[in-house]
Amino acid sequence: MKSSLFKSSNGEPGTVVHLPGKGLSIGGLCADTISFVGSAFEPVDRAPNQVREILADWSAVCRRTLSKSDDPIVQQTLSRIMCASIGFGGTPYDAFHGGWRRLREGDLPSAAEWQHFTDGNMWTLPEVYRGTMETISSGRCLFATEGGRLGLCYKTVQPGDQVWAVRGSNLPFVLRYFNRGDELCNSYRFMGDCTLDGMMDGETCQTNKQWRLLTIE
Repeated sequence: MKSSLFKSSNGEPGTVVHLPGKGLSIGGLCADTISFVGSAFEPVDRAPNQVREILADWSAVCRRTLSKSDDPIVQQTLSRIMCASIGFGGTPYDAFHGGWRRLREGDLPSAAEWQHFTDGNMWTLPEVYRGTMETISSGRCLFATEGGRLGLCYKTVQPGDQVWAVRGSNLPFVLRYFNRGDELCNSYRFMGDCTLDGMMDGETCQTNKQWRLLTIE
């Protein structure tokens, strides 16, 4: 994923301080808490019925989280999340983003193409979208948050983990709180980066200015 396309921390600079025996200290903002983690999307060598089952599960999570039953809304939301709202614009390898760009109108699959995909045939997807979607989604799980948002995370993430904007980082991080026995130390374990709808352009930092000092292992 081309992380330079995002600004989850709204461009806020950050300084990482090493705390011997504890971890790394840096400022962060908690955006949301994860309430559900679905199955991982692993399309390589997957039989059509397995792809179909995963997409059915993800569509159900989408409907439940958004409280929407409309297929077009579910399709648009899920197809956008599965490519992280980015696409590949060609082969300008000397360009700053290496050809990656934010999503444009017409990049997403049509209703017919998406239907074939949910039936297990991903080869009917437009080539550019398919390549982006596989790059972004492979090995990731769809997750839902307590705030009613959706994103993609790694398989080690669990309900109760939190999504944070961390100073200096373009992508959000999933962090897991643990009690070190020190009330003055907000200690977290790093569970990987993620994408979260409504957070990738610094929205959390624009509405919440109360940065906290974290210790991350």
